[in-house]
Amino acid sequence: MWEWSKSRKKNIHEGSLKNRFEDLISPPSASPSDIEIPSPEQMKELVLSEIKRENLLNIELKKCTYHPQTWNEMTKSSTQYLRMRKTFLKLIGYSAQEDCRKIGFDEEDIELLKEKISPENYNTHIKIPLEFGGKLDMDNLCLIKTHPLHDQIHHLIDIQISCGFLQKYKFIYIPWFEGKIYHD
Repeated sequence: MWEWSKSRKKNIHEGSLKNRFEDLISPPSASPSDIEIPSPEQMKELVLSEIKRENLLNIELKKCTYHPQTWNEMTKSSTQYLRMRKTFLKLIGYSAQEDCRKIGFDEEDIELLKEKISPENYNTHIKIPLEFGGKLDMDNLCLIKTHPLHDQIHHLIDIQISCGFLQKYKFIYIPWFEGKIYHD
């Protein structure tokens, strides 16, 4: 297994995808008295400090309210995402070749994009997740290096979910950036 493909934090869940989705709003495993949930101001500062610590450039935070999807909505969104992802990759391969070269892609990588395939260690990222008000459109997708950047972006979201912040306040701060390609 490639080192970059290993997840940053192992989190094994039992059961279905639906159960995993419901975990987002379930109470933390420790009792509420054991966990001090940061205030919105404290959480924003914590996430900003993590962005600085991880040296993530050109990231801003968007306060996004939680809008749970039904199982049917998630299934439909997943199918639609897979179609859009292919179109997005092809679009990048044809229309953003100079930007691709700037991040180190060679002609072989650009050809992969044109064939609707992500180059190794790159992922199509949904900037604002659907359950937080994001739309499945080209403006909400970007190409991002899987390791470490994509992992770091999701770590910033996980911090807010794992401590009970999302459950208590029903929103989180989503790391957001301009453009179709995010790189370090």
